[in-house]
Amino acid sequence: MMHPLYESFPETVLVDGRPYHIRTDFRYVLRLIDTVEENPDEQECLAALLFMYDEEIPHDLEAAIYAISNFILGKEESPKEGEKDEEEDRKKTLSFSKDAPFIAGDFLRFYQMDLTRVKYLHWKKFQFLLDGLPEESETKKRIAYRAMDAGKIKDKHERERILRIQRNIALEDTEADASRIGELFGGLMG
Repeated sequence: MMHPLYESFPETVLVDGRPYHIRTDFRYVLRLIDTVEENPDEQECLAALLFMYDEEIPHDLEAAIYAISNFILGKEESPKEGEKDEEEDRKKTLSFSKDAPFIAGDFLRFYQMDLTRVKYLHWKKFQFLLDGLPEESETKKRIAYRAMDAGKIKDKHERERILRIQRNIALEDTEADASRIGELFGGLMG
């Protein structure tokens, strides 16, 4: 696994043992996620995913899809057949499109970084900074509310308050996130 404090962020992915240069700016990844969320056409989604390859697209499209999915998720390799992906059972708590104003505001507030003006920000660095936002950030508050199990709150008024907040910031199950990209393209490979 890469150590972000003393190793460079990856600029390539391995497909069939060969490195392929990819687009690593966070905007390319977010654009891919948006395309998958908003577009039911699998061919357009596949084209968006393959656009992540900078110079040359691998011949093995299934391996190319898994490599990009793993890059986005920060995984070294795909789960073995029959193994369950830990991400599958996790409740969706972040939407890059719905939470965009809060993410941008928090990056500006806590890092003095304007995401709309930054020339380049590697996807991995974006993820590290996003994960490193303090608990008082609006992004982390939204994640915490979405992850909260209101049924375990004993106080009726507090439970109702949390449920009201959760309804206001709820995410739809149909939204794609980084962990669903490989799954969405599985049908193309069948």
